[in-house]
Amino acid sequence: MEQLREVRITTYPVPSIWNPVAFVSRAKLPTEFDLVFGEKNARYPIVYAEISKSPFKARRAALQRAHGANEIRTTNAKLEALLRADTLHRVLSGIDPMTPTLANQVFWASMLMPEYGESIAAAINEDVWKLLLAYNLPLIHQFGTKAQYDGMRTLGLFDLQPPTLSDIGSRLEQASGWRVIPADKELEPRQFLQLLSQKIFPAVTKVRPLHAILCGYEPDYWHEAVGHLSLLTNPEFSEFYQWCGALFERVKDRPDASTYLSKLFKVLWIVIEYGILKSPDGQLQAFGGALASSFMALQRLKLGYIVTVPFHPETVLRSRMVDPEFPTRRTKGKIELFHAESLESIKRTINEWIYF
Repeated sequence: MEQLREVRITTYPVPSIWNPVAFVSRAKLPTEFDLVFGEKNARYPIVYAEISKSPFKARRAALQRAHGANEIRTTNAKLEALLRADTLHRVLSGIDPMTPTLANQVFWASMLMPEYGESIAAAINEDVWKLLLAYNLPLIHQFGTKAQYDGMRTLGLFDLQPPTLSDIGSRLEQASGWRVIPADKELEPRQFLQLLSQKIFPAVTKVRPLHAILCGYEPDYWHEAVGHLSLLTNPEFSEFYQWCGALFERVKDRPDASTYLSKLFKVLWIVIEYGILKSPDGQLQAFGGALASSFMALQRLKLGYIVTVPFHPETVLRSRMVDPEFPTRRTKGKIELFHAESLESIKRTINEWIYF
């Protein structure tokens, strides 16, 4: 087995965080590599490989010095594989941010779904919705809920072109009585939950750009339709969303409302966007809109980068999802979310907490 060692370089700032070679300072690399960044590290007496600013490209001259011309290709391939694996690990584990760029989308796709790896690069002018379906449907089928998958069919979301908001609204109102209104941005918590209590969902109508196809950075039409509206065709989820809004409306009229409203919204937001159901056999199903509509989030669930603990409002409020500065224990290299056995158990737990 190849011997690995930890390489740490602290004498020179690494390049831009989204140059994948920036992560090699914390990568596990074979013993023959001693990586440095750029000409400013020329003072190091032994240089086995220099990494240029172009991702995954080792400078030919440095490799020749280290290994001879005949081994350049082999060494470069090994180095590239190590860098790619380390970069992907750091993104999936939440150590580094997932800044959406087209280059990053192609990289993630080629690593996580090699069967589609070149589709983004080859389809720059292709419709984004078609690519979103190709990448996400297999993951949604495996790690989403049946309610979501069935709801996507009911709303016509499997079509290669996105249905209009008017079409979705008509189908949704017929299925469950919910109405959809257009929104150009996220609404304030009080306004959003008030609308939910009236069975009205405000949906952003703009589809995400190509460079955010695997990792959206703000609500968009795909997120709204797949992550939320599809669930509202299901009676149980429809009632749950309306219950969230109605609860907020009830609490705001209490004498101690100021104590609870902010906390309550944070808890409800985590449930609506990051909720997970756990079956008796341990199977996890993502129903939160941000999880269920996200390629990278579902990949994290698939590859074990998400761990879950039993849902409770106080646990949520003391988590890094709500307060990044809170000194809670966190499983190394994992993102901690919350699971419940059912929507009814979530409602029961919140009711017991809010009316304690």
